[in-house]
Amino acid sequence: MVIALYQKGSTTSEICELIEKLYGHHYSKQTVSNITEATQELVERFNQRALKPRYSILYIDATFTKIRRSTVSSEAVYLVLGIDEDGKREILSYCITPNESSEIWKDVFEDLKNRGVKEVLLGVMDGLKGLDESFLSYFPKADIQRCTVHFMRNICKRVRVQDRLEVATDLKEIFASQNETQALELCEAMKRKWKKDYPKLFEDYLNRPNMFTYFKYPVYIWRSIRTTNWIENTNKQLKRQIKKKEQFPNEGSAERFLVNLFTIQNEKLNSRIMKGFELAYPKLAEMFEERSYLSGSSL
Repeated sequence: MVIALYQKGSTTSEICELIEKLYGHHYSKQTVSNITEATQELVERFNQRALKPRYSILYIDATFTKIRRSTVSSEAVYLVLGIDEDGKREILSYCITPNESSEIWKDVFEDLKNRGVKEVLLGVMDGLKGLDESFLSYFPKADIQRCTVHFMRNICKRVRVQDRLEVATDLKEIFASQNETQALELCEAMKRKWKKDYPKLFEDYLNRPNMFTYFKYPVYIWRSIRTTNWIENTNKQLKRQIKKKEQFPNEGSAERFLVNLFTIQNEKLNSRIMKGFELAYPKLAEMFEERSYLSGSSL
C-alpha cells in the first residue's frame, strides 16, 4: 500500500496519516521513505530498457524541481518524449542536473543512441543556445522544428502590452498558413506593418531558421509537431504532482518519484495513437527511406 500510494503522488506525511487511520499503527516518515526505496529497481529498469530504433518525432524540453543537496535549489529535469513509427507516444528518457545546458543535452542524446535509437525524422524543441547542434551531432539526418508557442511568447515579451494581442494574432495567422510560401509572404507583410514601431525586432525574429519545418511533413500532423505542447502538458502534470512534495530530500528520491509517474503515464500512452499519425504513416515511412538511414552511415 505504501508503494502504491507513493506511485500515485502521495507525500510521506500523507501516507503516514492514512496508515495510522486505517490500521491504528504509526509509521514514521523515515520508515515510509525507506519502504519507497524498494521502487529503485523500477528506476534501473526504466533507465536501462531498450528503445525502438525509429522515432518519427522527438520532443525535447526541460522543467525544474526543488532538490536538497547541501541546500535546497531548483534543478533541471531534462525530458525526451517520442512518437514512434506507428504514432504511439512514450516518455523515453530523463536526466536531473543543477542547470540546463546544451552540453548536458548531449549526454541525454548519447543515452538514447546507446539504448537503441538510430533514426529520427524530426526534433521539436525551444531555442536554447546550442541545443540544435547537440541534437544534430547525434541525429545528423533529422530536421528541427522550433516550437512556435515559445517563439510567439518570446516576441510578445518584447513588445508593448497594448500591442501584444495584435502581434499574437498576426503570428497565429502566419502559423495557420496553408503552405510555406504563404507563411513567408505573411512574414514580410508583418515586418512592413510593425517596422515603424519595432524596426529590428521582427526583421530579426521572423528570419530565424527552423520555423516552418513542419510544412515538409503531412498536413495531418502539423498541429502536433509545430509546438512542444505535448511535452509542456506532461511537465504541467509533473509539477502538479511534485507540488505536493515541496522538495525532494535527495536526487535518488526525485528519480524514484519521477520514474513512477513516467511508468504510469507510458502505460496510458501506449494504448493510443497520436491524432493524425495513422493518416501520416505512409508519408513518414517514405521519409525514413528517402534519408537512407539503413543503408547510409548514421552515427
